Parts: sequence; C-alpha cells; structure tokens
Amino acid sequence: MAVSAGLGWYSLSGALLTELFGATAGAIIHFAMPHRDTRGPALAPIVGAVIAGGVWLLFTWMGMGDTGWIWLAGLGAPIVLTWIIVAVLSPLRLAHDRRERVRHGLA
Repeated sequence: MAVSAGLGWYSLSGALLTELFGATAGAIIHFAMPHRDTRGPALAPIVGAVIAGGVWLLFTWMGMGDTGWIWLAGLGAPIVLTWIIVAVLSPLRLAHDRRERVRHGLA
C-alpha cells in the first residue's frame, strides 16, 4: 500500500516517533507538575501525542517535511504546549472543586 503524495515511510515513521515522544513527554510532565491528583494520568500523555501529531501533520502539509524544522517543532511543541495546558488545567480544576464544595455545603 503506497502512501500518498510524497509522504514516504520515512515521514510516517517520523510522525510515529514524534507522537511517541509527545506521549512520553506528557507522562513526564504529568508526574513532574504539582496537583497530579486533579487530572487523570492519561491526560498529559494524550495531549502531548496529539500536539506532536498535529505539528507533524501541519509541517508536512506546509511542505517542510524534508527540513530539520519539522523535527524541532515536532519535539519541542509537545513539551511547551503540554506544560502550558497542564499548568492551566490544574488550577482551574482546583477552583472548580472549591466552588462545588461550597455549593454543596461541604466546605
């Protein structure tokens, strides 16, 4: 089965490698950041893998599949964006839980 329009096995294996890296980076970020009890253990790895795959897809569509930029963005974006997303979601969850405890009279 041929891969379409200039996307060879090299590009496909690169996409899989960056997604694996994104998931691994997300797992490390999950355990490195505080308040991990406010999020599921799969959230950060899934976010990292999706971001890595999305960046790889975007750079491939832009015709930058043969440059080093695709690797830099594919490996860097999951780290930065997953960290930002987890850093934003954890305090939001804590604030929501606090409001819900007050609303139910548990606080």
